Amino acid sequence: GVIEWINMGFTIIYGYTYEELINEKGSNIIASLAERDIQFDFIDLVANNQSLSYENKNITKSGNTLWMNTTITPMLDSQGNIERLLIVESDITELKKAASEIKKQNTIIETKNKHITDSINAAKIIQDAILPEIHEIKQYLPDLFILFKPRDIVSGDFYWFQEIQNKQILIVADCTGHGVPGAFMSMIGNTLLNEIIINNEITTPAYILEKLDQEIKSSLHKKEGRKLDVMAISICKIDKAQGTVELAAANHEVILINSGKLNQINGEMLSIGDPMSSLLTDYSYTNHTFNIEEGATSIYMFSDGFVDQFGGEDGDKFMYPQFEDMIKEISQQPIDEQKKHIEKRLAQWMSPNLDKTYDQLDDILLVGLKI
Repeated sequence: GVIEWINMGFTIIYGYTYEELINEKGSNIIASLAERDIQFDFIDLVANNQSLSYENKNITKSGNTLWMNTTITPMLDSQGNIERLLIVESDITELKKAASEIKKQNTIIETKNKHITDSINAAKIIQDAILPEIHEIKQYLPDLFILFKPRDIVSGDFYWFQEIQNKQILIVADCTGHGVPGAFMSMIGNTLLNEIIINNEITTPAYILEKLDQEIKSSLHKKEGRKLDVMAISICKIDKAQGTVELAAANHEVILINSGKLNQINGEMLSIGDPMSSLLTDYSYTNHTFNIEEGATSIYMFSDGFVDQFGGEDGDKFMYPQFEDMIKEISQQPIDEQKKHIEKRLAQWMSPNLDKTYDQLDDILLVGLKI
C-alpha cells in the first residue's frame, strides 16, 4: 500500500508535511510500520479485510517519543475488495504517563503495605507470646475450652490466667476496637494485670477491677468526656479449697450454671477506663460469690463479638438471648464437645447458605469451663 494523503492533524502531531514524510519514511505503508509484529498483523488485515487497532511508540520529526493509539480500517469497493486504508491515530502519551505513574504509586503502596503487614505480624508474635498457653491453664482447670477468633491479624480481645495462693484467676477482656489499636490496649491491660495480681497479690475480682480502672486512667492520662481506650472485662477467681467461685465484671456478662440452673451475672455498666465512672458518686465494683457444686458448676466468660455477629437468613445479630439458650443447651455436654458445637453454630450463622456469607464483625472470644 502507498501513502496517498495525511491531514493537518498528522503534521501538527509529528511535524512532517506529506513531502517530508515520504522523503524520510518512504511511501510504503508496511515499511513505515516500526514494529515487525504489527507488520504481520497488517498483512492479516489485508488478507481478511479486518480492522486493526494497536498501541505503539512513534518518533516525531523533532525526535520526541509519542505513544499513539492507531486504528487501520479497510475501505472496500463494490466487489468487497480493499480499495484504500484509513489510518486514524490518537495521541495517548499523557494517558501512558498517567498509567505509569499509577503503577509506580501502586508499587510504593504495595511496598508500604507489606512493611505494615510485616510489622503487624511481628506484633502478633508478641501478642501470642503474652497469651497464656491453653495446656498450661488446663494443668489447673482441665475441663476448659477457649474459642478465640481475632477479626484481624492481632486482636483487642485477650484472656489472662494465673494460679496464685492456691487459687485460679481467669480473665476475659475486650479492649476498644480490634486490630492494632485494640492489640496495643490489650498489651497495656495484660501488663497492668500482671502488676496488680502477681506483683501486688491482689486477688479479689472486684478490687482487681478497681485497681485496673485507676491504672488505666493514670497510664493513658484520661480526661473528662473522653471515652476512648476502654476495656470491658470479666474476672473469675476459683477457690477449690473453700469451694467457692468469685465473679466481677465491667460492661460484661458472665454465665454461671449450677446443677442446671443458669445464673446471669451482669457487670457494672461502665467499662474499665471510662472517665464517666469518676463523675459518679460511690461508683464501685461488685463481687458475686457462688458455691461450687463439684462436677455440676460451669462458667462462661465472653466478649461481645459472638452476640453481635451478623448472620442467619435475615442478616440479624446473634443477640444475647439466643446465645444464652445455646449455652444452656450444651452445658451438660463434655467440654470439648461444647466447643465443637459452638464453632459449628457460629459457622452456620455466618454462612447460612451457599449464596450468603457474612464477614466477621469483631474479635470473638469465649471461654468455658467446668469445675
